[in-house]
Amino acid sequence: MIKMSFAKDVADAELAALGMLHASLVSDALEEDVDELVSTGVSYSFMKEGDAFTLRFNGFDQHLEVLMQKVLEKVREPEVSSFIFERNRESKIQRFEDVTSSQAYEHGSEFYSVAMDTDAYSRAEYLQFLKANTTTLARVQEVVKNALKRSRLTMLFVGNIPSERAESMATLVENAVLDGDLLAEDEEFQSAVVHPGNNTSLRMRNPIAGDANHATVNVYQWPSIPTIAERVNLLILGSMLHRKAFDELRTSRQLGYVVSAGVVPHGPIGELKVLVQGTKADPEAVDSYIEEMLTHFTADMKEMKDEEFANRKDTVRDRKSTRLNSSH
Repeated sequence: MIKMSFAKDVADAELAALGMLHASLVSDALEEDVDELVSTGVSYSFMKEGDAFTLRFNGFDQHLEVLMQKVLEKVREPEVSSFIFERNRESKIQRFEDVTSSQAYEHGSEFYSVAMDTDAYSRAEYLQFLKANTTTLARVQEVVKNALKRSRLTMLFVGNIPSERAESMATLVENAVLDGDLLAEDEEFQSAVVHPGNNTSLRMRNPIAGDANHATVNVYQWPSIPTIAERVNLLILGSMLHRKAFDELRTSRQLGYVVSAGVVPHGPIGELKVLVQGTKADPEAVDSYIEEMLTHFTADMKEMKDEEFANRKDTVRDRKSTRLNSSH
């Protein structure tokens, strides 16, 4: 995996929008060039993720360098026609303008991410640059070129690749991607999660016309970066909370068909998240029901027998073990 992280002084909404467009242009430019190689059991992906480009190669290692060479030739400046450029741009515009492709709770989660993540941008910001008359193929290439000049390169090799071969691959990447001096570590943009004050409330109108659903997403942040032991405890906590939220908020109160709860990672921190979508109650009422459910959950935890807790812990451990075994 190769990550090209941008510098603080170039990471912005225009780069986010045009970098995303650039990644799709690279895929289109490579479609014919790598089609036969991909059929031999190797693959690649090139994406704009946060304020960085990520490039991944995987599969049978026999032809990896050949694939890498072909992809790296197009990563900086893909050759595409004006028709292909406009088709990709229009596709991205339609994607961001189509609010009906997501449910209300997904819009709420997206809004939360924009507010909390330093490398997340709103639909309006993406559309501003995607629809701008100044957004041409030349402008996309200029923005990407400037970003790559101010980027930091990180590579990870996993699998049966000897160190000498890995170094040779790294040199191949450096020669194709780097342009200018290496970016100092303290100049690299570091994405972060905002740690708000107590009882912070974010509100947005449901953008789906005619949709009567409300979506309430309550998020409770762990106060610091959790240790491994704390992550395990949070994992067990989340598995128990999901059942409680479903039983009380959906089955008993019948607040809506979309109800979920658990502990999820958000960057380096952990968050306890409860989500409810429905038409029966407004967000203020749902918020009070969630708080009441958490009070009941806390009481249930205090009264839980050691045997029941051990069974729940074993269930989580077995689930994790199954996932690990299936990944081999």
